[in-house]
Amino acid sequence: MEETAEQTSAFPAPPYYFKRYSKENLALLDHVKHASPSQLEQDPSIAQDIADLGCPLVALEPPPPITSGHYWQFGKPWPINDRLLTLEEQGCEQLYPKGQIDRVKELKKLNHSALFNFVELVHTLSTSPSQYAEKVEQIRLIFINMHHILNEYRPHQAKETLRLMMQDQLDRKRRETQALRRVVNVTGFLTLDAWPHCGQKEGL
Repeated sequence: MEETAEQTSAFPAPPYYFKRYSKENLALLDHVKHASPSQLEQDPSIAQDIADLGCPLVALEPPPPITSGHYWQFGKPWPINDRLLTLEEQGCEQLYPKGQIDRVKELKKLNHSALFNFVELVHTLSTSPSQYAEKVEQIRLIFINMHHILNEYRPHQAKETLRLMMQDQLDRKRRETQALRRVVNVTGFLTLDAWPHCGQKEGL
């Protein structure tokens, strides 16, 4: 129960096992890893130190990277392979058709449905206030569907943002290059103008 509360907290405390990773325990792990079996047998204090750890020695090793499944963050499971979960996987009903859709058209439909349900909610609050929960849940489901459609644009938005950033860098480098060329040209002209005078003075 305490671990679940820590997962859902906005500022969770460090996990309880962080105390294992003290300098002494890590030094013991390093010593065991580099010691030969004969050295470990000849030094009984090492076995005693391992027994006093309160956890297996292998627990001090960094865990291998997670390659499949999911991990928990703020009380919610997140897939290792970063992808947008479907509404069914999130436990929500999908209100728009499956497969290829016109997102703009479906967003407009959902927006009209949200406005219609909001008007019905106002009417319900004025006539039967105790039945408001059903309308609130319908509006919530509509907004979840709208949010999911918008999230499907995120990969495209990321690509466009990256493209604009790279184009901005290219334009800036071109402007800087042109400015350098202008300075070089001006400097070259000034050098050519000043060189004859320098030659005359040297002849004198």
